[in-house]
Amino acid sequence: MPENSQVPPDPQVSTGDLFRLVQQLCLSYDLAQNRYRSQLELNDSDLRALNLLRTVDPVSPGTLGRYLGLSSAGSTTVLDRLESRGFVSRHAHGADRRRTVIGPGANYPHCTGPGLALLRNLHRLCEQLDEPGRSRVADLLRQASEELAASSLPAAGPAPTQTDEPAK
Repeated sequence: MPENSQVPPDPQVSTGDLFRLVQQLCLSYDLAQNRYRSQLELNDSDLRALNLLRTVDPVSPGTLGRYLGLSSAGSTTVLDRLESRGFVSRHAHGADRRRTVIGPGANYPHCTGPGLALLRNLHRLCEQLDEPGRSRVADLLRQASEELAASSLPAAGPAPTQTDEPAK
C-alpha cells in the first residue's frame, strides 16, 4: 500500500474510506505493473498483451489488436516480440484450423509476487461472502469493467501518444 494511506485499520469503515482504499489499491497495482514491466523489459503494449492472456486464453490476433488499439501489422509486431522470448505461442484454433490463436508460451511470466498477493486477498474476501453477496459483487465488477471499457473506446480526433520503448 502507498505510504500516504489515509485509511487506518478500523472496524468502523465509511463508504468514503472504501473508495480511498480502492483508489490506493489501483495506484499500488499500477506501480507494481510498472515495476513488473521494467523487470521483464517489456513495453506498454507487450505487457498489456500478456495481461489480456491472463483473462482471455486463448485469444485471437484480431482480438489482441483491437484490445491494444493496434493495426494488424502492429499486433503482429507485438506477437513476434513476445513469441521470440517464449512468452506466447501461436497455434491453430481447435475447431477451425484456418484460424490462429495465441496462448501462453514456455516462458510465459505467470502471476507472482504482488499480483498473486492481490488475487489471494480477493479470494479470501470472496470466501467470506454468501452466494447473493458474490453475485452482487460480480455484477458490480462486470458493470464497472464494461463502463471502463466503453470509456476507453477510441474517441474522435488524434490518438494519444503511446510509447513502445522498453522501460529501463
